[in-house]
Amino acid sequence: MEYAIRHVYDPDTSELYDAHEVFKHRELAYAFRKDFHANDQILLCRACDERATISLGSKGKMHFKHFPNTPDCDLKDGSYTRAERHQIEEHYANKERPRHKELKQAIGKWLGTFTDVDPASVYIDNKFLKDTKEKRRPDVLCTFNGKRIAFEIQLSTLPPKYIFKRHDFYKRNEIYLIWILDDFDPAGQSQTEKDIKYLTKHQNFFFFNDASPRHSLVAQYKKGLVNRNLNKVYYKWTHDSVDLKDLNFDEVDYQCYFVSYEQEQSKLELQNFKETNKNLLNDLREFYLKDDERLVSKFHFDIEALGFDDLTMLQKVIGLDNNHELLLKAAKSAKSYFLLYFLETSSINIDLSKSNNISDTLLQNILLPPKMLFRWKIIQLIFHHGYTMTESDRTFLKTFNFHEDMPGLRLQRIINLYAYNALGQRTHMEWFEKIDGTVYTVLSAKFNKIVGHGFHNFISLANNAIHSYKSTFTFIEQAFKFYKVWDKIIAEDKKQTFREKHEQFLRDKNQPTNMEGYFVLKLLFAEVFNPTGKTVEWIKLEDLQ
Repeated sequence: MEYAIRHVYDPDTSELYDAHEVFKHRELAYAFRKDFHANDQILLCRACDERATISLGSKGKMHFKHFPNTPDCDLKDGSYTRAERHQIEEHYANKERPRHKELKQAIGKWLGTFTDVDPASVYIDNKFLKDTKEKRRPDVLCTFNGKRIAFEIQLSTLPPKYIFKRHDFYKRNEIYLIWILDDFDPAGQSQTEKDIKYLTKHQNFFFFNDASPRHSLVAQYKKGLVNRNLNKVYYKWTHDSVDLKDLNFDEVDYQCYFVSYEQEQSKLELQNFKETNKNLLNDLREFYLKDDERLVSKFHFDIEALGFDDLTMLQKVIGLDNNHELLLKAAKSAKSYFLLYFLETSSINIDLSKSNNISDTLLQNILLPPKMLFRWKIIQLIFHHGYTMTESDRTFLKTFNFHEDMPGLRLQRIINLYAYNALGQRTHMEWFEKIDGTVYTVLSAKFNKIVGHGFHNFISLANNAIHSYKSTFTFIEQAFKFYKVWDKIIAEDKKQTFREKHEQFLRDKNQPTNMEGYFVLKLLFAEVFNPTGKTVEWIKLEDLQ
């Protein structure tokens, strides 16, 4: 690992020393080294402000070097190539050149004109920021409305790794970063400029205009335009003078921007999509209002013909992205055909897994209308699309009467909803529908209380199970024994009716086995299959009170 330093300075005199000049001639180099030791001179690395000394190489050539055990420094990073180290050295050399100094002072003076900038927070190349990984000294630092902003002036080429590390440092320490470029050319961006541009989705550049009497920060950004003849969006670079109050602050990447390319792109592409697909959107509006399945033929094939990007755009336009407000609105209005179409079509990728953090939920609004066609099919579909029951749903179900259902049916419906929530996939829910009686029976054993059935004792429950659920009774028996109700059943079997049925069941070697049902049972009652495993709590007895 190289420890050589090109630039050091004397903190007492602020004099800068360049190793290329100081050690160019042997006699002068030895004289400088003698004075350094004789006068106990202190020299600091220009990059990190840590102590430096003069060292002799194997061939007697001198160089500046960090003292042992000094913290990390860009010039000590062994992952940089020789060429990259040279770029970093040039960068620090530029900090001492007139243009760099002029810009630092001009920005500092400009910041002093803002009442929302704390004057005591303005540092011009004299404040080190440290965290557990590294330390950085921004060219200019200030606090604006409680937000720390670092200005980094970039006048030369830098290695990508250096740029990324600097970006990550400020992001990690929640400091907003503004890169200042002096001669940005949109038509001929350097690699360093491209590296800075693609650090964030906003793609803004800044330069500082100190040529005019009123200094200003200038933002360069992409402005979007729509070509109506080609139905395409295109972008061109433009610029505006901005004040700090004009900037937006990205609290994820900790970058300042004036106009976000991502937001501009999204806005214009949305606008262009609406213009291009007027007829389709009108047909969908009519379908929503009338909720008539005969209208599907007017737009279905147009939707099927859309590409991935346009389908994504369609979802944004009609409100089927993010919180899926349109589905919630349709449920409240009992738009059954509308809900069924969009939940069933394979073209629209609906993800309901992130839309349940509200009390007025989609599930509740599907259950509430007294007349809702395909209600239970629609409910299965929302769970299939990732819907998860909320605490609000659980509370709601405890008092909801399912539109005057009989008490026994009400509990069955609640169990079904919790099962859908646990299973998630539509296929699994359909398999569950074929063995729901088995599930009610096993749940009764698990809770040691009959639920989902109208029986008054466990012997009646067991007789029904061995008669009606032969394809899953082997599992039911296993569950009865696991949940310790088998002995209760045998004790209640006074007439030995169940015992006779059980013996007959065991003698019949041709009993069918519902493998799909077994798969569902294994998901819902995993502890029965693996007694040492974790119990699956997909529903609690209190949910059925």
